[in-house]
Amino acid sequence: MNESEFKNLIEKGESDSLEFKRSTSDWRGIIESVCAFANSNGGIVIIGLKGSGEVIGQQVTDDTLKNLVNGIALNLEPKVYPVVRKLEYEGKHLIYIQMEDSPLKPHIAFGRFFLRVGPTNQRASQEEYKIMLSERLNGYGFDHMLHEEATVEDLDMEEFFSYLEKGNQQRSLNANLQESADSILEKLGLLRDGKITNSAILLFGKEPQKYFLGHFEVKCALFKDKSGYNEFLSEKEFSGNLIQNFKDTYSFVLKHIDRTLIKDVPERKEIWEYPLFPIQEAIVNMIVHRDYRVSGKSYVEIRPDRLEFKNPGHLFKPAITIEKLKKSHPSRPGNKIIAQCFYWIKLFENWGSGTVAMVERMKEKSFPEPEFIHEDGVFTVLLRNKSC
Repeated sequence: MNESEFKNLIEKGESDSLEFKRSTSDWRGIIESVCAFANSNGGIVIIGLKGSGEVIGQQVTDDTLKNLVNGIALNLEPKVYPVVRKLEYEGKHLIYIQMEDSPLKPHIAFGRFFLRVGPTNQRASQEEYKIMLSERLNGYGFDHMLHEEATVEDLDMEEFFSYLEKGNQQRSLNANLQESADSILEKLGLLRDGKITNSAILLFGKEPQKYFLGHFEVKCALFKDKSGYNEFLSEKEFSGNLIQNFKDTYSFVLKHIDRTLIKDVPERKEIWEYPLFPIQEAIVNMIVHRDYRVSGKSYVEIRPDRLEFKNPGHLFKPAITIEKLKKSHPSRPGNKIIAQCFYWIKLFENWGSGTVAMVERMKEKSFPEPEFIHEDGVFTVLLRNKSC
């Protein structure tokens, strides 16, 4: 950030993402602000300014920064690691703290839960804390966590750079392929403090099963009958990285549903047993939203009258309910990094519109509406064909 940009930032004044502090003597208030930003949408604390934005400066030594970083680490749970650095502006020293929206929220400071509301930090209710805690315990943020055993050597770099090329073409990812792999991994949230995240292994691992055996595979089967599990005509289990699992699962489904070719038209036309978009969306959601902490595969069942897609997962109530899935709703992926990586190659949208589009596409083609079911920690998408 150059001086002009910093001046513009200060002139905006305190807000839901910006806080001014006179000095580190208000260390408790500073930590509460960091906590509130981590629990909300992120924000910046600048130390050495009056509330009006007037620059008064602050003595800043290495010990000042060290004590501030340690104070944040010791008084917030779970721990956060904001950017903390010294700045010089108008001939005076300031401290700049940038805290991102944390995937591990809720965080508490001094035993209290804070949210950022406008230009103030507010103690939030126990109910709000429980909702946020439920989201974290249900797997929200798991893909952001560091894997203590895996290293960059466990990643398939050829696969990774092939993905980057595709992302550059499809969504303007703008990854500089001349940069080091570590630098790009960091920018995508796949590497932090020299360690790779769970998402890095799941997305680009050479052998994801080495670390997540029984937690990420997709098992597909074509069944002869509408019910029962004794007679199936084809069966496959896919255990590649998540992007490969999507491709293999999608190919399996297309191979085993009916397709009609119409040749007596200007251009050859294909008519599928089901609209293809809802199938793709169901598979992507099954992979992006599943709870990877839970032991158990995801399942795809192809039956004479329907397709079923099942995965361990949770609804982030009250923001997401079964009823809300069929109308406009916020996007709340349980695995933000995995979702973002699927977004860059045009397999995922960040608008909460996927399930709505599934409903619309099925209705447009005169198919029954998709059914969304959540029971006993398993989320199911059911697509029925026109035989129903």
